[in-house]
Formats: sequence, C-alpha cells, structure tokens
Amino acid sequence: MSRIVDIVELRASLESGGAAGAVAALKGCMIPSRVLRQLLEPPAPVAELFLASWPETPSRYLEELAATPALERPEVAAALVKNPRTPRGVFEKLARSENPEIRLLLAKGRQLTADASANLAADPDPAVRARLAANPATPLAAQLALAADPVGFVRTALLRQPRLDPHVLHELAENEDLLVRAATMIQAKLAPEQLLEWADLDDFHHQLFLLQRDGLPESVLESLCFSRHPRIQELAVARRRCSLDELLGWSEKGNPRVRVVVAAKPELPPEVQRVLADDPMLPVKLALAGNPALDAAVARHLAEMDQPRIWHALAANPHLPPAALTELCREPDPRLGKLLAARADLTAEQVELLLEHGGEAVAGHLTAHGVEYVDLAAARAETLAAHRLPSVRAFAAPSRNLAPATMRKMSIDPVALVRRRLAGNPALPERILQFLTTDADPATAARARAALAELQSAGGAAAVAEPAAGSGGGGVLRRLIRKVMAG
Repeated sequence: MSRIVDIVELRASLESGGAAGAVAALKGCMIPSRVLRQLLEPPAPVAELFLASWPETPSRYLEELAATPALERPEVAAALVKNPRTPRGVFEKLARSENPEIRLLLAKGRQLTADASANLAADPDPAVRARLAANPATPLAAQLALAADPVGFVRTALLRQPRLDPHVLHELAENEDLLVRAATMIQAKLAPEQLLEWADLDDFHHQLFLLQRDGLPESVLESLCFSRHPRIQELAVARRRCSLDELLGWSEKGNPRVRVVVAAKPELPPEVQRVLADDPMLPVKLALAGNPALDAAVARHLAEMDQPRIWHALAANPHLPPAALTELCREPDPRLGKLLAARADLTAEQVELLLEHGGEAVAGHLTAHGVEYVDLAAARAETLAAHRLPSVRAFAAPSRNLAPATMRKMSIDPVALVRRRLAGNPALPERILQFLTTDADPATAARARAALAELQSAGGAAAVAEPAAGSGGGGVLRRLIRKVMAG
C-alpha cells in the first residue's frame, strides 16, 4: 500500500527540493486531494508548479490552476503540457497564450487537441507553426493546413514526421515552391509505390529530385532510365546496373549523353564496346578509352585511330591492355609521350619505342617519374649522357651500356640527381662507387655505399669504411680522385 503524505511533509519536501525535487522524492506516494487543495492556501509559485507537475493532481485542480495568472509562467505551462491529467480545455487556452514561448512548448507536446492544433497552425509566429509541423502528434487537419503555409520552412518541417499522410505528401510534392518540392522528393520517408508513381509522371523536376535519393528501388531506376528527358536518362543509366540488351539499345540509338554514360560504365561487355568504338561522336569514344574494363581488341582499334585526344584518353587509362600501350608508344605526339612516361607499367620495349619517337623530351619526363632503365642502347645512352639538360643526362645515368669514361665524367656531374642515379648503375666500376661514397649529396653517398656493400658482398672484396665526419684528409683525397677521374 502506498505511503500517504500529509501537508506538513509535502511543504517540507517543497521547501527542501523545490517542485521538481518534491515530485521526485514523493514518487510512488499518495497525496490526498484535500492535501493538494491545502497546498494552495495561500497560493505560492512553487506550490502551483508542483500541482502542474504532479501526475496525480485531479483534472479539476489543473483546470482551476489554468484560470489563474500562473498559466502565463512558461515553467507551469510546460508542466501542464506534459501532465497526463491536463484537461483538453487547458490546451486550447495555452494555444491562445500571448507568450510565444508557451505556444512553442505546446506545439511540441504529445497531447495536442484538434482545436489547439488548429489555433497553432494559424499562429502568427512561423517558429510555432514549424514546431507544430514537425510534431508527430499533430492531427491530419492541421498538417494539411501547414502544407499550404505561406512560409517555406514551415512546409518543409512536415518532412521531419516519421510518416506523412499521402494527401499531405501530395500537397508538398505539388507545391509551387521548387525548394519545397525538392525537399519532399529527397527527404520524405516514402513507400516504393509512391516513388514509382512520381517517377512515372515524367515530370522533369520530380524525376531529378528523386535521383538525389540514396537507395532507389530497382523499379524506380528502371522507370527513370526510360524518361523522355535526356538529362534524367543520363543520370539514371549511370546509377543502374543495366542488362546487355538495354546497353546495346542505348549504345546504338540512345542520345549522345547517354551513350557517353554507357561507354564509361564499369564491366561494360565487349559486344557493347565494339559498337561504341565506332560511334560518330568523339566524347563517346573518349569515355570508352578511359573505361577500366576496356577490351584488348577494342583498345587496339582505338589506338590505331588518328585522333590524338583518343590517344591521350587511352594513355591516362591505368588498365590499358599492353598491346594498345605498345601501339601508342609509336606515336610521335609530345603530349602523348608525356602522359605515357608517367605510367608505372612500361616494359623495356615500350620505353625504347618512346625514346625512339619522343627523343630527349620523353627522357626528361621518364626521369621525372623515377623510371630507371638500365638496358638503354649504348649509342642512345652516350648521346643522352652528353645532353645539356640534367634531367636527360640523369635518364642515361643508370644505363649499363655507358662507356667507363662516360661513367667517370658523370660521377663528377654538377647536378646531384645525375650522380645519384649513376650510383644505381649495375655496371658501375667499384672504383667509381668508392668515389661516390664520399659524395657531397647525402642521398648519393648513401646509395653508393649500399651498392658497394652489395658488390663487395657478392665478390668478396674488402669493405670500404665510411669516412668520419669532419676528417681533414677526406676532402684532399676527394679532390685528388676528382682530378684523376677528370683527366
């Protein structure tokens, strides 16, 4: 049986913990109606707040309380809004309060009456109307009124509802404000049937907004793929995994923008690629050239076309089949050579072809991308080693076919990059490696020491100690060796 609280204990509890503290402390106790009546003799703010907050306060007491000035106090109004015993008439009084803070409190409450909702839906403060629009407890009649609200953010606040009536959705989707329509199509929680209905309307904006949603059902995407609007078709085809028949149909008869989208689709079947490879529109062929699933025969066919822009698109495709890549290396196009030099999958044959058709410019680009080609032919290696540009000399430096005299000359090249790449030459004599271990460039010296250690480990030669930092003899010895190398 619940413990009965008398007026003395109740007043003491209010004095020590205030209204909220007393409600918490006396939870589960029984407070007789006469004790609650005594609490208001005389009325006090803390007592009024307690009565509004106590879940067992009789409804008639709450109605009497709402007839006093206490109703205009936000904390009392908030307590009445939450109290399950608050009479319906009190909510209607709160809806007509002159205090917008109180109307806001009511608008987010869970015990809204039809009359109170109607008053709030016509509230002069749009913040109150927006709060009401977002409230799941708002009756349908009020939602329909808010769907026609003159303020856009009030209408879109309805979209926060967990579920909207189809009539409300229709009002929002057909709203004259494009932003409201967009928000409805993109944000509203909608059944697949509703999405498909809007997709089938063939309205450009409806379809465009639907395409901004994640996780569109397959039936909706299929409908959008066959839209009469080319832009909608383009966006929908890009998102949908299409059948072979559909892809062939669009690649043969689709509008150019859709054919571009089809050409770029991953895992594009070779049958479709062969159709698109002979498309009259250059953008379609460019999109196909960049496709990661490009078929080897189709790639070769594109590479043989006399169209530099297609070559460039192929060169930028990291999945380009080797045969097509070799074909491109034969073209004397400067920009193509630069693009191909950036690839990490070049074979020795392809590097030779690039150099044959691109010359020193390609050599410089290959150096910039860190390509170290050790099998460069002797004649070409000697020519590039004598070039005025350091990047070209640096490309020749790793070649095992350089003459010893050329290697000695390069070991004292004024550019550190040339000496550093020379230190990685697999045919570099041990004496030159020893010299490079003392190089002023730390990276060159470190690479030379590593190569020398590997050489000595393989051939059993005596280890060469690293010169101590700051030793005076190192500089003299280095100058003597330079004179010998140079002369």
